[in-house]
Amino acid sequence: MASIVADGQSALAVERHAPGLNSPDSLGDYVTLEPRPGRTEAERNCISNIRSAGLSYGQAAAELGAILAVARRLRLTGVALKTKKRRIEKG
Repeated sequence: MASIVADGQSALAVERHAPGLNSPDSLGDYVTLEPRPGRTEAERNCISNIRSAGLSYGQAAAELGAILAVARRLRLTGVALKTKKRRIEKG
């Protein structure tokens, strides 16, 4: 089951991770810029292990805000965003 929030520019899906994993209480946030049918897994970013023994809700929200800010500025999400961010950080 997922909760999806979209604002026309981006979409956020919050999903409970699959039963049977070591952490069944874990949540994952999936972020996609300019969502539309046909987007691939490589075009979204994931923030995972959101739970009491992992990444706190506050930490996840801060990370989500940072990803959205950079994604909107660069017009990228997913692997392309990670690659571009790595290049920027290296100078």
